[in-house]
Amino acid sequence: IMKDNSIKLQRLIEDLLDYQRALHAAASLVPRNLALDALVREVAGSHELAAQAKGQRLELELECVNVDADPEKLRSVVDNLIGNAVKFTPAGGRVSVLARSAGDEALIDVIDSGPGVPAEERDSIFDSFFRGRAKASARVEGSGLGLAIARELVEAHGGRISVLGEPGGAHFRVALPRRAVAA
Repeated sequence: IMKDNSIKLQRLIEDLLDYQRALHAAASLVPRNLALDALVREVAGSHELAAQAKGQRLELELECVNVDADPEKLRSVVDNLIGNAVKFTPAGGRVSVLARSAGDEALIDVIDSGPGVPAEERDSIFDSFFRGRAKASARVEGSGLGLAIARELVEAHGGRISVLGEPGGAHFRVALPRRAVAA
């Protein structure tokens, strides 16, 4: 019991340190022009085995679109969204990741067939330490910092992150300016 609790405490401390690093990192972006579709494909590939282990379909629909962004920070955002989708989607479900251009913005959508985000939690889901009622399909615990970190990094790029209210799963959208803006 002590060993399990010490591991949980260590993870929480590491999450807090990651959050502090993310806040600092958000203030020190190093944007460069990058192919958004390639970055999303690479991140999605790192989740392919976890999705396959649960019998999930990981579908990509990626347009060629370039964006001025810090590649490591943006990779962290996409990794969090896809990781959550795989975690919360039940076995045999589907996770779709889309990247496209919409005027002066680049959009990334991560849509899953999991339990979704209840309407009453949508305003709080990006707050630090918030953990919703929905349970992961496997026993996986988190600190409630992943989406808060993602929000900080997206906003540092001059973008916005939101959860869309659609039935039948969760739908997260990241909208980024295609050209760098002052942080």
